[in-house]
Amino acid sequence: MSGYLRIVEACRAGGYPVPEWQELGAVVRVIFQPHLEAAGGRDHDAGDEAVNEAVNEAANERQRWVLGQLASGRAFRTATLQEQFGCSRATAQRDLADLVGRGLIEFVGARKTGTYRLGPRLQELGGKRLRFEFES
Repeated sequence: MSGYLRIVEACRAGGYPVPEWQELGAVVRVIFQPHLEAAGGRDHDAGDEAVNEAVNEAANERQRWVLGQLASGRAFRTATLQEQFGCSRATAQRDLADLVGRGLIEFVGARKTGTYRLGPRLQELGGKRLRFEFES
């Protein structure tokens, strides 16, 4: 199953709107909307502005999924990535360390019980619709 279909199925299973996919030449823009409950029960298009500052970074399929999960407000740990993709702990840690190194996500809390969240660069956009553009 393609990454696109897994993302769509995961969104539907979690009660999230299906993301919007736009092909822009060598770049794919994916727009994730917040869960209606997380948005205070209001429709995501009711007053949310699209963010013009895109994340233009090369990212693999697992990393794109991580950013989508965090943008949706879900708590996230290394084991979550391992379970979703069936990858090794070392692979999951490399993917996450790369995102941390680029300032896209950060780890908060104790080493054993902490979680990842969007990095400061993306947190300042909180409450708005995040638009990620990834080079293929």
